[in-house]
Amino acid sequence: MDINYDNNDINNYLVCRYSDKDILDRVGIEMLSNNSIRGLLCPVFVQTDAGSIIRFDISGKRSLREYISRESIDKRGILDMLENIADVLTGLTDYFLDAGSVLLDTDYIFVDNVSGELKMICVPIKTNTYNVISISDFIKDIVFNIHPQKSENSFYYSELITFLSNREKFTLTGFKKLITRLKNESEAENIESCLPAESTDIINTELNDSVYGENGCFMPDVHNKKVNVFIPDANVILNTSIPVKKRNLINFRLPDALTNIIFNILNK
Repeated sequence: MDINYDNNDINNYLVCRYSDKDILDRVGIEMLSNNSIRGLLCPVFVQTDAGSIIRFDISGKRSLREYISRESIDKRGILDMLENIADVLTGLTDYFLDAGSVLLDTDYIFVDNVSGELKMICVPIKTNTYNVISISDFIKDIVFNIHPQKSENSFYYSELITFLSNREKFTLTGFKKLITRLKNESEAENIESCLPAESTDIINTELNDSVYGENGCFMPDVHNKKVNVFIPDANVILNTSIPVKKRNLINFRLPDALTNIIFNILNK
């Protein structure tokens, strides 16, 4: 299979041309032709006198390699990117596609210049010898070449590297669980950063939904060392293990910034 680029006056394309030795995956071609699969670029299959080609419209996009080499990415952006890649690779079986048919190369993964949406490329051939790297090494290569924002706590980045360094125990399921935990910790950190300065001695935060509350206030629970946070628009209370000093055990209005953060969490 040969990969090159083409363009006209309007659009840019990545073109994959089958060789005589390539065996087409007919089921895969049908699945890609008849379904819009999240995280994959939509292919156009063309039969020419010179053979079969697959064409992908990459207009308004840049390669992931270019994106991560030039951009300083925040924690949420890095975790979202890695989660999207893991979701694509684990979701292929729903369409009878094999992870080996996805090009594991940052030159052939694309990021939308406006939305930041990440798209991968799937080439349904049964003899795909293009990928010479394992999924774990591929993801580790991405992580090693990312430029995290220096202003953020880098502990999450160290956890990613530690997890990916254990190649023998790597699984996509385990990797997705790690990302979910790191994202939840990030959301808890955002909530803590909005608390008043008097709320010191913060301990580990665990968010749980419940369905009671009143008037959008912090309601400290002295005995359980918890703060109940009521969100009027969502009609729920977040029960968090964030203690406050006794002299602050009074109800007060939830700041707008904190309301927005928690409301976004609940509506995911």
